Amino acid sequence: MKCQDARVPKRSSKPKKRPVDINALAAQIVAEATEEAPAEPVVTEPAPETAPDDGKDPAAVALGRRGGLKGGKARAEALSKRRRAEIAKKAARARWKKPRKKPDLTPEQRAEAEQIAAQARWKKKSDS
Repeated sequence: MKCQDARVPKRSSKPKKRPVDINALAAQIVAEATEEAPAEPVVTEPAPETAPDDGKDPAAVALGRRGGLKGGKARAEALSKRRRAEIAKKAARARWKKPRKKPDLTPEQRAEAEQIAAQARWKKKSDS
């Protein structure tokens, strides 16, 4: 089975909109839970004054979304197996290169932790 099957949703797909009104939301959740179809889908949009006007061109947004839906798949098809492996190795190196975060311990806490670790090592050796 491939990831491109129809059952796998696209990343850029949006989830179903939920009603803003709490009572309508509760009714929708009950209808979904009991597998009843609501008489009419109740979807309320936020008030126009709260909707952000980002000033983007709708045509450009649609074009960008269309390209985003096929971007990863098209790139994977265009790359050779060797190049994909190089990219994956580079990503793995970058992940492992990040330093591990050490907890901020006081000197007393650090000494206690080292003592507990030493006791655990000695117990492990004696059990063998």
